[in-house]
Amino acid sequence: MFAGTWVLSLILSLDLSARAPVEAATPTAAESAALREELQIYARRSRDTRLAFVASSAITKAALLTTGFILDGRADDVSKSIGVGLIAGGAAPLLFSAMLLAPAGIETVSANAGATNDGPASEEIRRIEGEWMRAAAKGRRTRLIAGTIEIAAGAGLSAAGAYLLLAKGGLWGLTRNGQYEVGSFLIGPGVPIFGVGVRSLLVESLEETSWQAHEARSGTPPPSPPVTGGLVPLRGGFLASLVASSW
Repeated sequence: MFAGTWVLSLILSLDLSARAPVEAATPTAAESAALREELQIYARRSRDTRLAFVASSAITKAALLTTGFILDGRADDVSKSIGVGLIAGGAAPLLFSAMLLAPAGIETVSANAGATNDGPASEEIRRIEGEWMRAAAKGRRTRLIAGTIEIAAGAGLSAAGAYLLLAKGGLWGLTRNGQYEVGSFLIGPGVPIFGVGVRSLLVESLEETSWQAHEARSGTPPPSPPVTGGLVPLRGGFLASLVASSW
């Protein structure tokens, strides 16, 4: 009597043969030691990379500063202008490199992980992983804030310096040679600072990548829901299914 019929099918399936739930294994002292060793590997990598960058940066910037001071001591204005740019371009990044002398976050986490802990291994692992996770979050936050500031400062200095170098003489009451000197002084550090900012925004810190790798290795996939359902439209009705599983 009806043009179509509604079909409702309810399927309940109980997997009674599934094995009993298995409790999570309690972390052992060996797992705690393995976690500390993993952190030590990352800490050594961070320290080696940091010190190598400081050393190479000190050598290259020292060469710029030396050349800049020599040119600045010459009598002609062009040499002085180039010298000022080299001095500024070498001094500003050198200050940033000096900040890398302090240990990185992952190195601090590794050092703290070696502290004596008389409690059970589970508490020690929880403490270490908690500090590691916080260091990763802090590293990301610092990286994004610093990168944004560096890009803004670098772009502003570079733009102002380029404008002074390319504009006609007499800008802001400066002579042509004065514009060259001020423009070189601004664009010299502006370009490398901008580059550092771009790298900060695009490249994740070792604290972030190491924590992501550790989390991926030690993490377990979320359990499937005990009850799942579905609804399939059919001509003249629909088919509903409900599946319940015991673990």
